[in-house]
Amino acid sequence: MLKKLVFLVVVAAAPLTFLMACASLKSGFEVPTKHPYEFAKGQRPTCTECHEARDKNLDYQLFNHNPSFVANHRMVAYSQQRVCAMCHATSFCNDCHAGRVELKPSIKDQTENYRWMPHRGDYLSRHRIDGRLDPTSCFRCHGNPKSAETCAPCHGEYLMDIRRIDMHKLAAIFFLFFLVSLTGGCANDNSSAPNDNQPHLMGAQWLLPSEHAAAAIDDSPPCFSCHQEGGGTISPDCRQCHTAGPPKFVLGTCDSSHGAPPDGQTRPTRPGPHPPPTAPPPAPDAGPTSPHAPGTGTLNHYDTSAPADVAFLSAYNAKSGPANFPPDAANPGTGTCSNVSCHGGQQTPDWLTGQIDVDRDCTKCHQLGTAPQTPQYNSPYSGQHQFHAGTLGFACFICHDFVKLQSGHFIGLDTPQFEGDPGATIQDFIGYDPQAMTCTTNNAACHAGETRSW
Repeated sequence: MLKKLVFLVVVAAAPLTFLMACASLKSGFEVPTKHPYEFAKGQRPTCTECHEARDKNLDYQLFNHNPSFVANHRMVAYSQQRVCAMCHATSFCNDCHAGRVELKPSIKDQTENYRWMPHRGDYLSRHRIDGRLDPTSCFRCHGNPKSAETCAPCHGEYLMDIRRIDMHKLAAIFFLFFLVSLTGGCANDNSSAPNDNQPHLMGAQWLLPSEHAAAAIDDSPPCFSCHQEGGGTISPDCRQCHTAGPPKFVLGTCDSSHGAPPDGQTRPTRPGPHPPPTAPPPAPDAGPTSPHAPGTGTLNHYDTSAPADVAFLSAYNAKSGPANFPPDAANPGTGTCSNVSCHGGQQTPDWLTGQIDVDRDCTKCHQLGTAPQTPQYNSPYSGQHQFHAGTLGFACFICHDFVKLQSGHFIGLDTPQFEGDPGATIQDFIGYDPQAMTCTTNNAACHAGETRSW
């Protein structure tokens, strides 16, 4: 008997010993009862401004109060209630979550119209739409609408019994169906203004930064209650346009849609043949009057046709005319540049499929000249260029060392003059004297053993 008693004591004490051992391994970290910094009313705390994204005690990034936090805070609040309690009293949470008190949110905030505000003042007439869009949002609190105490009077199975139908409610339901059929849901008009059935302007105009971007920054209406960043119940998904990263909620930023720099395989994030740092800076908003303006403040910026509209800074105009990028008439999905000073005003190869060997294809960008900056800003003309490159047909790389060219070949592309000294790129075997501007070479293919003036 004594042995059995000892065995039972050992078995009962083992879990307790294990728990005590685990507790002794903890770092001793305790969540403070109050946050040391007091935030202003309405200020959204971003924990990672002071803390690392994650350490051994807390995953701080989960508590960043970004625009989607209200819609997604449920699991964080369940698992880390003490963290929330540093700033929020229970009464604060009850403003939305209290369902078993006399002063329910639907009575306390009758005029609120946020989509995530539970049972706002006119909710009875509108809840059918939300219920169809996201039925799980109802189940979280009410359970099955056919059996839940608050839902069964209208949605319960007893409605199938004609003797128990409340005719007033039935008439109200049919009337609601009638109203929804008239409105056609949210997007009933591609250019309509907000009304009771749609939270914001509908149609292409909503794409403008002055509309949806400004509204997203102000969080009015709250975007993520309908359009989840990771794929919501209402189209479009934010990632349909913000392909390079999540929205930045700052006007004038482009890198969530295009990447900075572009590094993708599909538009609008593909870099094309000009990877940084050789790419010229992008043109600013040239406005809707420019023939190929990006027009970031206009709807021209958001069309889905390829290629994209392009506006060059005037600094890249060739001497022969304004730089432009017309789509290929035979293949509208592609295009070539013309009158771009970087390419000596000549038509470039196709933007996506064409290639230029910068060490060999010199004449694709440099047209032989007859005078300074004639016919193009970058036309070689000095000394014996006409005789060597024109009459004899020598390739440029016979005299110019493309290795020496690499360091300064693509600097100052936004100016009409050469920033570097072309004489500094001459092959060593030429024996070029930049002061006397003479060549002395023993190469048998040239004027061997002679010194001649350039």
